[in-house]
Amino acid sequence: MKNKNLVEGMSDCNLEFDFCEHFIYGKQNRVQFFSSSHKSCGVLDLIHFYGFGPIDVPSIRKSTYYVSFIDDYGRRAWLYFL
Repeated sequence: MKNKNLVEGMSDCNLEFDFCEHFIYGKQNRVQFFSSSHKSCGVLDLIHFYGFGPIDVPSIRKSTYYVSFIDDYGRRAWLYFL
């Protein structure tokens, strides 16, 4: 657009970018999860939970831990800050 003078007042810019290692990692294919031997038949039949903490930067309400619960059947998730 700059070369064709389609934008007024646009300064010259360098379009050369540094190599970004994180960009390459983000484009990689993810590993497929194994199938579970248990099949959920209804809501709250199987719950996955994960706790994490302490974290260096606390939340707005000063929480440094959290726990998440995920219903396997409907994939509904709950997150609690502790």
